[in-house]
Amino acid sequence: MLVGNRMSTNVVALTPEDYLSTAQAKMWLGGFRRVPVVQDGDLVGILTDRDIREHLGRLERTKISAAMTEDLVTVTPETTLEEAAQIMLKHKIGGLPVLTAGKIAGMITTSDILQAFLDVMGASVSGTARIDLVLEEEERTVADAAKIIGPPLLSAARGLPRGDPLGQIA
Repeated sequence: MLVGNRMSTNVVALTPEDYLSTAQAKMWLGGFRRVPVVQDGDLVGILTDRDIREHLGRLERTKISAAMTEDLVTVTPETTLEEAAQIMLKHKIGGLPVLTAGKIAGMITTSDILQAFLDVMGASVSGTARIDLVLEEEERTVADAAKIIGPPLLSAARGLPRGDPLGQIA
């Protein structure tokens, strides 16, 4: 799965000359914890809620340039989610700017990656079911397990309404 399929594209960006009070207000209203800092269309930094907290009491008179991180780690829309997650873990950060041809195209966050994980696991919707198989003997395979659980599961699925996802197994 690629970052471009999961990133947020409605990115609010600020400039180094904006004040931290402006950044705090936009972040609070938008419900996000980091904002890219752009100058003349180029990404020059990132500002996080932690950066803002370090300047509490001086937000109205402190420019973003004094608090932002300039040593950036970025990804592209073609980066895999796995690679983005590894980068975030390695750098202990919660989000990455996504660049296309050097310009900000979006943001990918740990929340986006966790949502993708839940979607892949079929756990995004309440009431879904999953079967975990533990094959303890080396000679056992998933095909062996399917032979054992297949008939009872298909019998149970036939009794479900047509719109039910399990009802579509047969």
